[in-house]
Amino acid sequence: MWAAIGYGFTTGFVMSVSLGVVFFMLIQAGLIGGIKKGLPIALGVISGDLIFVALAVKFSGYLKGFLETFYDYWFLLGGVVFCVLGLGYLLKKYREQHDESESKIAQMSAWQLWLRAFLINIANPANLTWWIGLFSLPPAIYFSDSNQWIFGISAVASIFLTEVAISWGSGKVKSLLNEHFMKRLNTGMGLLFMGIGVYMIISVLV
Repeated sequence: MWAAIGYGFTTGFVMSVSLGVVFFMLIQAGLIGGIKKGLPIALGVISGDLIFVALAVKFSGYLKGFLETFYDYWFLLGGVVFCVLGLGYLLKKYREQHDESESKIAQMSAWQLWLRAFLINIANPANLTWWIGLFSLPPAIYFSDSNQWIFGISAVASIFLTEVAISWGSGKVKSLLNEHFMKRLNTGMGLLFMGIGVYMIISVLV
């Protein structure tokens, strides 16, 4: 059991700090609203991860076959979603940091933030592939059914705690920000979303 917990928390931490779209989304939300804005995003992420864990534990064999058959369609759909989100960031005009009521993220409710993070997580087929891979390789493949659940839940808990910490830490440096930084942050997030989306689409079509 302790091995499953230790491996789960280590795996979850690595997944959280790896550069990705949710990582930068958490930073931006933390800069605008601190942990209040980051918490719904973290909850949205782990909601998707819990689904992936349940599927990986119960249906890993079936899902491997499903990915082999429909992976291109899933990948193409995810690419379109990322392109749309990226375009939104690139077209978004900067608004003064002190007027949070005018910020897009500040205007979003906790439900909307949760839903956006959930859809980003679910739409990325790499996440499902990653979770299935984790349960198909040592040491997780040698865990009993109960320890596989312990491993999965521990990893999700680690992801949640790390992402909450990221949003909290981002909120602490809010006073150091300026208009130039925020413009670059929005542009960077837009290019990141667009780049991943274009790559996913090209990977399917070429």
